[in-house]
Amino acid sequence: MAIPAMVALIGNSQAYLNVRAAVLQHFWQVRTVALDQGEVPEFGPELVVICASIPGTEQQGWVDRARLEQPAVLIVRVDNFISGPLAGADASVEDDHGPGALVSTIYELLTERGLESREWPEIPEGGWVQ
Repeated sequence: MAIPAMVALIGNSQAYLNVRAAVLQHFWQVRTVALDQGEVPEFGPELVVICASIPGTEQQGWVDRARLEQPAVLIVRVDNFISGPLAGADASVEDDHGPGALVSTIYELLTERGLESREWPEIPEGGWVQ
């Protein structure tokens, strides 16, 4: 099995980032960057998520910085805009649409590039615990 793509979550509040990472790590390798903790992103992952915990006025600066430092990186901006490409980002996802919208958008972008995601886990013998 191929190695799943690396997804970086950039935002404020480590707790906010951890909740999102807990979902995304089922499908991809995930790195969090808590800007309010003084962490600095390294633009090496295949996809960067600019989280809604960053004020909208600052989000565009992070999109521009990611694009400048790694022109081929896929960028998803999570905010309150309608989904689709937006000002240098490859897609935007409304924060209120929950984790399914983010997972779906990331999966679609990575699949278009031929990048790997983790498979669904095997059903345990005897079925799922209820």
